[in-house]
Amino acid sequence: DRNVNENGRLDFATDSLQRIFTNLYSNFSREDRISLKFDATLIPSIATPLLDSLTSTLNPLRMGDYTSWMNRLAVGIQKLCATTGSDNEAYALREIILTQSIAPWITRSLSSTKWDPVANVET
Repeated sequence: DRNVNENGRLDFATDSLQRIFTNLYSNFSREDRISLKFDATLIPSIATPLLDSLTSTLNPLRMGDYTSWMNRLAVGIQKLCATTGSDNEAYALREIILTQSIAPWITRSLSSTKWDPVANVET
C-alpha cells in the first residue's frame, strides 16, 4: 500500500534525524551550540536535505490518507524538538522544518501545473 510506504519513509527519516540530533545536542553544551550557530547552519544543513528528499516524491494534494501522514509528521517534528536543550531551540528547530521544508513543499504542490483545482477536487 502506498500510504504505508510513505509513512514508513517518514518514520525512517524522523527517527534518523532524532538519533542524529540526540547525539548532537547531548555532545555540545548550550554555549557551544550558540557559538557553532546550530540553529542557523548545522541543523538546517542536516534536516533540510533529508526532509526535501523525503517530500520531493510526494504530492500532498494526491496523497490518499494525507491526514495520517501529516499526523505522523507532526509527531515526528515533536520528537525532534524534544531532543533540543531548551524551548527556544525547539521553537527554532520547528521553524526551520516548517519554513525551509514543509511550507515550500506545499507551495510547490499548489503551484504545480500538474494540479488542476477543478479536476482534482475530492467529491
